[in-house]
Amino acid sequence: MIGSAFAKGRDLLRGTLLFSGLSDQDADAILASAHRTRYPARATIFVKGAPGQSMMAILQGRVRISVPSSEGREAVFKIMGEGEIFGEIALLDGKERTADAVAITACELLVVERRAFLPVLRRRPELCIRLLELLCERLRRTDQQVEDLLIRHFENRLARTLLRLGGAPRRDRAQGQQDRDPRCRGSRTTRLAFGGGRQLSARSGRQRSGAG
Repeated sequence: MIGSAFAKGRDLLRGTLLFSGLSDQDADAILASAHRTRYPARATIFVKGAPGQSMMAILQGRVRISVPSSEGREAVFKIMGEGEIFGEIALLDGKERTADAVAITACELLVVERRAFLPVLRRRPELCIRLLELLCERLRRTDQQVEDLLIRHFENRLARTLLRLGGAPRRDRAQGQQDRDPRCRGSRTTRLAFGGGRQLSARSGRQRSGAG
């Protein structure tokens, strides 16, 4: 980038949440190795596990950040729009991507390379603090999503258990209740005792009649 291109690039860079307070010098240092790129709608920007040496600032469009599950489903972390950045984790540690990024609409991105960004962080401690705040905000959001997911799974398991219990035959449940109810056991014992007493009395009466 040279001349007016640098001036336009500064405006684009400062339009993002992270780089809004950059000086011309720091903005130019980042832009020296940055480049703009475009993606059509539904295009994959990067996938989880891919090498990462850059961060993207969204100049136009919307991007979906998600992680595929082992069951083939997709857990969506966030839908991002103009002025937001993504890919900052790989930018900081130079390791593989932690999620998938897919263009929802046609997108224009500003790609910031790690080799140009780290020296600026060393010179600008307030930028480090701003980046930490951004990471903490996303960590809180992720924790909330995990909590919601765990609660939802618990509710699903509880519902399935209740349905399974509700599907048992009523007769079995009624019999089980009688077996567990001491009053029912007592009534049954009393009935047996009275019945046996009546049978014994009848036999004794017959014996006495035969003897007389």
